[in-house]
Amino acid sequence: MSFGGGGGAGLPAHEHTNAPLDGGPLDFNNTTIGSMAAGDITYSDGNALQILNAPGVPNNEVLTFQALATAPSWQTVTAPVSVGSDTASLGSNFTTSAATPASVTNLDVDLNTVVGGRAIIASVLECNSSGLGGIQSELEDDGSYLAGSGRAAEVTNTSQYWNMSMNQTMSADGSNIQCMVWDGGNTVLVRGGTGSQSPTSTICCLGVG
Repeated sequence: MSFGGGGGAGLPAHEHTNAPLDGGPLDFNNTTIGSMAAGDITYSDGNALQILNAPGVPNNEVLTFQALATAPSWQTVTAPVSVGSDTASLGSNFTTSAATPASVTNLDVDLNTVVGGRAIIASVLECNSSGLGGIQSELEDDGSYLAGSGRAAEVTNTSQYWNMSMNQTMSADGSNIQCMVWDGGNTVLVRGGTGSQSPTSTICCLGVG
């Protein structure tokens, strides 16, 4: 590039702006060159530009900043891997007149054990109550209430069925997850089999690491 004027003076300091004798803007579109290889990128360390070389054999790396890092780096992304699932469906109707949480027979799953992994739990109970009041349901984790899983439905018609949907995520720790239901002493029926109004009562889980 020309800076005008003759003589043997050294190249004056410049910033590559549009100002006269300042070098003009750098053209990064297939014109300006540097000591870089194909795929390399540049970043600043606060004092000067540095080069981050492209991965030697690309394998889905992504540009990232690790915790407490002062420079970017390439990191290989490990996609989540499904490690298994478990499903239980109620084969026949279940009834209880318990005033406190009652286990729905055979409606439980065992979570996969995944170190550092998570389990996704989904369940639905199709319920009817013999009296007006409120059907309640929850999930229990190895016999203890699974926080946030509780559901309630106000019963205004004893011939109607209510879908109690419970969805949770938690550590994939191998524990047993059990569906519970009750209605303060009224008789609760949980529909099993292939109900005419909705799918059978079901619980399933998926372990992901």
